[in-house]
Amino acid sequence: MSLTPAQAEQRMLRQMRETPIRPPNGRLRRSIALGSTVTGLWLRWRWLRVQRRFRGAEAMTEATHRFHQRAAESVVHRAIKQQGLIVKTCQFLGSRADVLMDEYVTTLSLVHDQVPPRPWNEIRPVIEEQLHGSVETLFAEFDEEPIAAASLAQVYRARKHDGTAVAVKVQYPGIDRIVEWDLQSITLLANLWSKLENVIDFRPIAAEMRRYAPDEVDFVHERSE
Repeated sequence: MSLTPAQAEQRMLRQMRETPIRPPNGRLRRSIALGSTVTGLWLRWRWLRVQRRFRGAEAMTEATHRFHQRAAESVVHRAIKQQGLIVKTCQFLGSRADVLMDEYVTTLSLVHDQVPPRPWNEIRPVIEEQLHGSVETLFAEFDEEPIAAASLAQVYRARKHDGTAVAVKVQYPGIDRIVEWDLQSITLLANLWSKLENVIDFRPIAAEMRRYAPDEVDFVHERSE
């Protein structure tokens, strides 16, 4: 029996909170992890299409809805575990009701507000390396709890020694390389998908990600905007 949209959303939010963040390191590991998820979904989709020959229309409608809901949840789980540009891609797809079915738009759009923050012990070394000093030396006060967490960075409240309150936006460790690797994987998968299926062409979406993703990790460009 299918869940109502509200029930599906609550289940997804609960599962997102419980999903551990375990970003695979290295180009090959990240590509394999993402590719395995997409391949598994494609195989299940093909099997569902085979079942159309043997099941009634009502049963297939129910099974198709259930497949798409579970597929969307699988993509979100992979994004939360993998982080990087995969999260950003989910956020982008969640805004594309003109391209994707409701199950995907509703589920992927949840990623906008539910990105789990990285622990302080991962972020502190990045701050100190980039600003060439200890947090205690650089700031009079620094709240170790982030006020916002996004796909590529998170934001903290701090106060400078002159009393000025500031927001400190910190990129995740190695995010430049990760964005490059993920772009390559997304492009490859979009090209392969276009050869296997003709329902949705993901190549324009991959091209859009390639166009704007570099600016996402360029804080100098962001500040000038």
